[in-house]
Amino acid sequence: MSNVEAAESEPLVEPSVTDGATRRGTITLAGTIIGGALMFLNEILAARFLGLATYGCYALAIVFARIGEEVAMFGFGIGLLHFIPVYLRRGDKAQLLGAILLSMAFPLFVGGALVLAVWLVPSELAIRVLHEPNVVPYLRYFAFVIPLMGLTEILGRITRAYGHAIYHVAVRDVIPRVCFFVFLLVLIQAGAPGLWIAAAFIAAYFLASLSGILSVVSLAGHDLWDVKPKIPLRQMYAYSISSYFTLLLFLVAGSVDYVMIGMMRTSEDAGLYRAAWNYSSILIVINNAFASSMVHLYPVLVQESRLEELNHAYQKATRLIYLLVTPAFVVIMLNGADLLALMGDQFTAATATLLLLLVANLLRSYTGIAPLLLMVSGRQRVEMVNGVISIAFNVVMNLLLIPRYGIWGAAITAVVTSFLLGVLRIWEVKRYFTLSTVTPELVKTVSVCFALGLLMFLVSKLTNIDEPGIKNLLIRLPLSVIVMAIAIWRLGLSRNQKSSQ
Repeated sequence: MSNVEAAESEPLVEPSVTDGATRRGTITLAGTIIGGALMFLNEILAARFLGLATYGCYALAIVFARIGEEVAMFGFGIGLLHFIPVYLRRGDKAQLLGAILLSMAFPLFVGGALVLAVWLVPSELAIRVLHEPNVVPYLRYFAFVIPLMGLTEILGRITRAYGHAIYHVAVRDVIPRVCFFVFLLVLIQAGAPGLWIAAAFIAAYFLASLSGILSVVSLAGHDLWDVKPKIPLRQMYAYSISSYFTLLLFLVAGSVDYVMIGMMRTSEDAGLYRAAWNYSSILIVINNAFASSMVHLYPVLVQESRLEELNHAYQKATRLIYLLVTPAFVVIMLNGADLLALMGDQFTAATATLLLLLVANLLRSYTGIAPLLLMVSGRQRVEMVNGVISIAFNVVMNLLLIPRYGIWGAAITAVVTSFLLGVLRIWEVKRYFTLSTVTPELVKTVSVCFALGLLMFLVSKLTNIDEPGIKNLLIRLPLSVIVMAIAIWRLGLSRNQKSSQ
């Protein structure tokens, strides 16, 4: 056997690397838990600092900034996850450096253009669309964070493509939220006007982008310092353009409810909906932590037709996701009203909406790896079709339901859309990669968690700790977390699965 044949016959992924999914996922989850805790603390502080009506303006501004962030990245975030592992595999340093520089430039230039565009749009147009004059200054000042958010996301993706979880969560999840938390405390202490929250947000992402640059330099600088970059513009553009439109479609689909609530209801409703979404998004945070734990392996595994290793990686990450999101769903469901009350008594009006959004995000999490796998493995157009279906369905259902049911209507739309997309993605990964998503372990885990959730609900009723209030929350929350953790470990995992964790 020649050296070339021997090299090609070597396994792409050593067992230790694949098994590192748990470690990388745990690191990512730990970082996102810290960042998520800070995010919720920041949201509580922001809600109390601004009040419900102004918090709604803040929520709408954040949504538009997130859309601007995705526009500014031009799809290169997914392109990086595909090309950097391939370039590293080939040892192509020139194109590797070119891809990094190209992806960093776009958020700054496109984001800067978006800032200018937002300021040139007449305020009367925004008022006519959203029916809320107070939202205009928030939209304009939060626009300045778009280039920084895009750059921070790109820098985090670069470190993730290198297979480093710590840098990724630090740049994207921890540093901006820690900084925002500190700046919020300063604003509250100083009694600053509400609009200064935009300055705090901008400063937080400025510091996060600086930390991201330092992280990338520490990872790649010593290998690429003397390399002359070769910009793979055509190659990355051809790959990223479909990803770009796909991500925009899903971002718009996910933002349609906010925008349509703002157009057809009030800024207070937008604030209530954001509060409910924030708590339900804990499931998405858990999903993203483990869905991305081996994202740097997927494109190479697919490209080299290592389907057995791909199946091993997919099944392991999927199992970890549903073993964690299911108990998290039950815990939040049992404590939803009191968690919302932390933001202010007015926010408890979103309790039913929170329950619906929890169901929607649970369904999304059960197929959470599928969209990422499709995107980084050359099936972007498949996911783009999913995005078209999602946004069309969202718009039609929200038009029908929001005027009649308000934020409940938007949450019902989210549940139905998540279910339909989940079924579609299960079929797609089965067709293109022969991967199974729904397994006996999933059914067992769901059954155990919901049975225990019902038991804890009945016990809380009998012991009167279901009554609202911080005191009962401090009893219910840790108790439910402990019970669900023990149950998953004892009943939701087989002996082999326990040893593999």
